[in-house]
Amino acid sequence: MSQIAAESHVPSTASAAFSAGRPDPSVRAAVWSMLTTLHAAPPYGQQRREERFPYPRLVHIMPLDSDGRPLAQGERTGVGKHISTRGLGFYHLGPLHERLAIVTVECTQQPWKRFLMQLRWCRFVGHNWYESGGRFLRLLPEDLDPRQGLPAEVSCPTRRGDAPNA
Repeated sequence: MSQIAAESHVPSTASAAFSAGRPDPSVRAAVWSMLTTLHAAPPYGQQRREERFPYPRLVHIMPLDSDGRPLAQGERTGVGKHISTRGLGFYHLGPLHERLAIVTVECTQQPWKRFLMQLRWCRFVGHNWYESGGRFLRLLPEDLDPRQGLPAEVSCPTRRGDAPNA
């Protein structure tokens, strides 16, 4: 059995996975699905909990306010750096101050995937370019329009007043 096939096993319940700090099963399955079209086998020798893979693909970022509404003039496009089942690192122009975003990532031979993402860091790398990253909170419907923000049925961690686990 290939390493990717062996790693595609996902936890049985989303709530148990989220509370244990593991990625949501639908997020994990979506990322592994995307990775199988890019890489034959995962790289070795990393010292992280989850293996990271290069992800030089387009990334669309729609920053959200604490209620899950899109910010005016906030949408931007970036380029992926690394992806794992836990999150994504990417490059973009200008700083990102928001901590929540809808991130849409380009996929090969599949519809683009949309994730609700907690942005955890942003650092200047030079010439108005920044590198940011964070963790996936959940997979969003493919037909969701990021410019409309999160629909009411999609829970936003900060809507309830409880920020995601750090």
